[in-house]
Amino acid sequence: MVEGRDVGFRVAADALGREAVARASERELPIEGTGQAVRGRVLRPEHFVGMMIAADTPADRFSAAMIVEEEEVDLGALADVVARHGLEDRWRRLCELEQLGGARADV
Repeated sequence: MVEGRDVGFRVAADALGREAVARASERELPIEGTGQAVRGRVLRPEHFVGMMIAADTPADRFSAAMIVEEEEVDLGALADVVARHGLEDRWRRLCELEQLGGARADV
């Protein structure tokens, strides 16, 4: 848990992953219950969601949809990531399967 959120690790195995790591922000991350912290790199939301779109598993689609629905990602920045990495078809599939509509579907 970091700042009350579950965290996970992803492998930067492709151009999207490498871009995500290169653009990640470095932050002090508190270690819960210890009063200590560690420095770490945190992916920008648009890259994190883009990696989930690229993975295209049911769990990743669900998580990506939740992040988008909770408005925790800049849709313009996400649109750039989707276009730059050729994820338009997978984005449309996510929108259909997870019933994301409105401006979100137009990313």
